[in-house]
Amino acid sequence: MTATVHIGVQWIVSGVVLVILVSLVAAGLVYVIKRVLPQEKREAEFEAIGFVFAVIGVLYAIALAFVVIDVWQGNSSTEAEVYREAHALVEQYRYAGTLPGPQGAQIQQPAREYADHVLAEAREARLGAFEYVLARFGQMARGG
Repeated sequence: MTATVHIGVQWIVSGVVLVILVSLVAAGLVYVIKRVLPQEKREAEFEAIGFVFAVIGVLYAIALAFVVIDVWQGNSSTEAEVYREAHALVEQYRYAGTLPGPQGAQIQQPAREYADHVLAEAREARLGAFEYVLARFGQMARGG
């Protein structure tokens, strides 16, 4: 968990540094352009600059949409894995109940212990069982 937090902090710091650098470069360009081009020449280029900013805005919106879709799909696949695991656990428990003698109870006991363990950890984390298992699968998918 701490490795995941450390990686997250690195991304945040990198993002802040990148924003600061881009801002400084943009401010430098504005300063140079104001010094080099006369006022009349700059006013003639405002319309073209507006179109350039519009294109950049559209490209940013498209990139943002792809990021949102990627996160959404990752969440959906994790949710499917949680349902698959829960279904397998229920199937195992029910199938074990049909076995004769003590065999069924021997198979049901670990399944019950696993379900109790997941619920106890979810209560500890103050999450619902489903949200807890989603978080655990998300960590496993990221290699945590």
